[in-house]
Amino acid sequence: MNNICVTGYGIITHKVENSIDFKNVLEKGICLWQNYPHPYQHEILKAAVIENDYDTVSGQRIARYPRAARLAIAAAHEALEMADLLDDQVNRKRIGVVIGSSCGVIFEIEKTMKETFKRGLHRLRPTTVGALNNNSITTAISSFFRFHGPSFTISNSCTSSIDAILLGKMLIETGQLDCCIVGGIDTAVCDIVMGGFLKLNLLLKDSSNVENSGPFGESNQFVLSEGAGILLLESQEHAMKRGAKIFGYVERGAMSQDAVSIFHSDQSGNHMISIVEKVVGDQPITYINSQALGLKENDQIEEYVYKKIFDPNVLITSIKGMIGHALGASGVLQCISALLSFQYGFIPPTIHTKKSKTKDFPIVASTIYRQVDRVLITSHGYGGNNSCLLLSRNM
Repeated sequence: MNNICVTGYGIITHKVENSIDFKNVLEKGICLWQNYPHPYQHEILKAAVIENDYDTVSGQRIARYPRAARLAIAAAHEALEMADLLDDQVNRKRIGVVIGSSCGVIFEIEKTMKETFKRGLHRLRPTTVGALNNNSITTAISSFFRFHGPSFTISNSCTSSIDAILLGKMLIETGQLDCCIVGGIDTAVCDIVMGGFLKLNLLLKDSSNVENSGPFGESNQFVLSEGAGILLLESQEHAMKRGAKIFGYVERGAMSQDAVSIFHSDQSGNHMISIVEKVVGDQPITYINSQALGLKENDQIEEYVYKKIFDPNVLITSIKGMIGHALGASGVLQCISALLSFQYGFIPPTIHTKKSKTKDFPIVASTIYRQVDRVLITSHGYGGNNSCLLLSRNM
């Protein structure tokens, strides 16, 4: 079966407009959390919001598109430029789009509802229906770049972008596509999402003990962030034929569902263990890029899985202490972090983590410079989705 490789990637988060910005954040361990005044909360929250609206990308005006679609197009443009796939010398019928998003265009939905209450239904724009359709994210990418292959929008909670990568991989492996734009976008820092998490007391406040409130921390709260991450996948054969640079490979992946409740995960961690064992096999792992974001329900499962499967020499890191948790886009951001590790030879640190935790658990506390060959990406979704990927520098 043909190997599936990554020939381009693009990313946008708070204060990060491209992959070089992201490398700088990861390598230096920079925290991007910012103060966010929620209108229904007296205390200041921590969040990470993208400030640029990307109304124009590559000279094209796309202001009428939903914000999530605009950010996804901008990230995809970087990925395609890196992969040298912006010209007309490609078979556009053989390029597909698969994007994952937990909340889709909820930012647009909330904005439209507020305007409707204020101005009335008769003032709705003719573009409203299209803009409030979650599928507009993938449709926008396809139409912007004129790709005519199949497109899918996946909403699988926090595992959405990992699942999008796995679907794109399968479409190429089965010969349906040569290339596939895959990844995730979430712009969920809005009143309704923040309000919902506040009801669960899960959002980090400025008054909290911030230094111990990150991955594997002690607050049981997390920082909600916005993010868009895109990978350009293609078969190794296709990439080599056109002389593309290969940045890494999607070696294996797997998904499972706890099937417990829409509100909870299986705390035993057994379903996560089964897919991690299946994906890793007997391959040596340089480090694990964990979803760990500071919520005990998630972090304890990850810690249990790692201790059960791996020896203490396998290092563990989480980038959430730097960029926050971008829900459905978080997995692909972890993947881009791994690709930067391959390219530049470093393991990013885990910051805002309980220091005592690093004494008996191999968490990377400061940047480690070394060759990185394989990275395991793990992700959980609200309601019981589990996904993991094994990325490799070479095959």
